[in-house]
Amino acid sequence: YLALVDEQGGIVEELIEGEDFRSPSVQLRMSPAGQVDIMSTHDQVLGGAHGQTYFGCHFPADPGYASLIASEALLCGAAMEPGTWTPELDAHLRDAPAARAAVQGALWDLAARRAGLPLADLLAAGAGTMCGEVLRHVPTSALLVAREPGSLREEATRAREAGHRAAKIKLGAPSLDDDVARARAARDGLGPAVRLRGDANGAWSAREARVALEALAEFTFDYVEEPLAAHDFEGLVELHRRAPMRLAADESVATEEGARRLLSAGAVDVVVLKPATLGGPSQALAIAARARQ
Repeated sequence: YLALVDEQGGIVEELIEGEDFRSPSVQLRMSPAGQVDIMSTHDQVLGGAHGQTYFGCHFPADPGYASLIASEALLCGAAMEPGTWTPELDAHLRDAPAARAAVQGALWDLAARRAGLPLADLLAAGAGTMCGEVLRHVPTSALLVAREPGSLREEATRAREAGHRAAKIKLGAPSLDDDVARARAARDGLGPAVRLRGDANGAWSAREARVALEALAEFTFDYVEEPLAAHDFEGLVELHRRAPMRLAADESVATEEGARRLLSAGAVDVVVLKPATLGGPSQALAIAARARQ
């Protein structure tokens, strides 16, 4: 039996334990031509001594996940290539970027397996001329979390000695003096060769951001991320004109629309792209290509 599993693979069911159990289901109709229609979704009502006795069900399933489980059913019989959607799936997952990213990630992985290529090579081929050499090793940056400057200096030193080429600290403390002290400690520990990055997580107003960036300029930040609230697009455009260092956007580019808007206005120098929030690697690559242009 185990030899056959090694040879052919298999599916393993896992018993999930927790305080809140749900048992959702999707009912669908599939035609011989492969057309799939979702008929309904529901949550089973289970109980009894072991919590597995069927008492009935509620229609439809919980709105928090009904569209997600329906999208799983729509994958039955669907013929899709990476970066494409059926109209039904597109409608169900329009407001669920993480689920879109999961589906697209699976499609890219399947395409790479069929092509006999590493996934990175397949993605690079699809990216065209905007992609450079495919990385076989991806450098990582360190996140420095110590609050007290002395501890932060030690943490930064350890990050440098571990070989990190960049490190990030959180900014936006109640007192600008605290931010300056922590930035000084981080720079002391990292030395001049390691890039220092900051992330304010939208903590500053426009005026506070201008003052803070001027005060932090001496520590040669590689960039400062999200200096303003993600929705303050006009403020970010104006701040970028005056900033003594590069600015980066993260939460502001959490959607494709936000990313394209910022790039069109030249409001930032760096964009932090997360495929899971953008709907998958195809969207992230498209925005990366736009950013390079």
